[in-house]
Amino acid sequence: MTSEAGANGGIVRDTHVHPLAMVMLAVAAILVFAGPRRTAAAAMLFVACFVSSGQDIVIFGASLYALRILVLVGLLRALVRNEIHSLRLNRIDTLVLLWCACGVAAYTIQQANFAGFVFKTGQSIDSAGAYFAFRCLFTSIDDLKFIVRWQAILAIPVVAAFLFEHATRYNPFSIFGGVPEITAEREGRFRCQGAFSHAILAGTFWASTLPLMAAMLWEKSKWRTLFAVGCACALLIIILCASSTPLLGVLVTVLGFLAFKLRNKMRAVRWSLLGLLGVLQIVMKAPVWSLLGRINLVAGSTGYYRYMLADAAIRHFGDWFAFGMVSNAAWGNEWGHYLTDITNQYVLEGLRGGVITLGLFIAIIWLSFLKTGKLTRAATNNLDRIVFWALGVTLAVHAACFLAVSYFGQIVVLFNMHLALIASAKLETRKAVHSSRFKTKKQDAAVVSPFKPQYE
Repeated sequence: MTSEAGANGGIVRDTHVHPLAMVMLAVAAILVFAGPRRTAAAAMLFVACFVSSGQDIVIFGASLYALRILVLVGLLRALVRNEIHSLRLNRIDTLVLLWCACGVAAYTIQQANFAGFVFKTGQSIDSAGAYFAFRCLFTSIDDLKFIVRWQAILAIPVVAAFLFEHATRYNPFSIFGGVPEITAEREGRFRCQGAFSHAILAGTFWASTLPLMAAMLWEKSKWRTLFAVGCACALLIIILCASSTPLLGVLVTVLGFLAFKLRNKMRAVRWSLLGLLGVLQIVMKAPVWSLLGRINLVAGSTGYYRYMLADAAIRHFGDWFAFGMVSNAAWGNEWGHYLTDITNQYVLEGLRGGVITLGLFIAIIWLSFLKTGKLTRAATNNLDRIVFWALGVTLAVHAACFLAVSYFGQIVVLFNMHLALIASAKLETRKAVHSSRFKTKKQDAAVVSPFKPQYE
């Protein structure tokens, strides 16, 4: 389950467009280009939830599916409306650019054909394009609150569609192509997926929205009920997907919030976890990554396959460390299983781009974790503190799920939106607004805002 085009960039796709999807895409494109910042971001998420990646316009071999078109429109907006000129590159931005550039270069060398270049460039547009489009759209804490509210609102019709699919075993989004008409079944459970590229990705998509919606429950406002409903809908969607990986994301969310009290001791926590893995590596008969084989939270899960894949990638490091490798089909001969379904984002990064691309990808995640930690410790009010922490938990959900699935389709845009939120976040000191609820002796005391109106 590596991507819609698989590991071979040379696969050719035909144009496939449904009239209803064209109308939705046209309206969304107008909103992205001409609408307010918040509306533009909301339009992208709407299309992600209700238009499948089967809607595809192919031009000279280049695949332009709905979200890729909106990402390009978002970048065009930033250029035309001069929004990109206020963007000052930070370290995360630089790493994202380097990661995508190295990935394109390595994959082109590996494939040794123009089709490989086109394929990987398209994927880089999905990643870096979405990242910088959202970087230009998010400028304030109100933008964050709006997009989280919008996620909670979208969860309601999405769960309704999933309930319909579960009851009828018919996926209404199949009219757009890219998703099966009849819902898949495993161990007597339907694996609903809606407009998403796979049931696992659908569940992971909503698992990664949980932390921020849960964090907003700390805000005493009229939206608390909506956030509670959004969390409940997201959990129900995850259950209807019938997959272990999204449940792993929920578990990480719970553990992440339970660890909130340890926020000032995370360095000790990280070293303790690293030490624990070292001890397990010594005392266990199998390598420590064999624990991946134990992640079977739903009947029929394939945790052992994920262990075999990770083990083969580690043992065959010399085959892919330079520029990746064209095919890992030979790995399956050792296990008696085909290991060509790369259900691990870290392994996929290595196979497509070599060790440098993989290292940059891990560096992006690590630097983003460090930033959320610093902002959490520096925040001076509880809501800001929990929001920053939730951004870190969101990233932890992605990092954990990367061990069991590789991203493609709609969730790529969501992941890069979350990275953009973290990269845009910045402490700003300003005068506190006098409130009867928060009277202090110094009414001009400084408070902290999670986002800076101007980019750093």
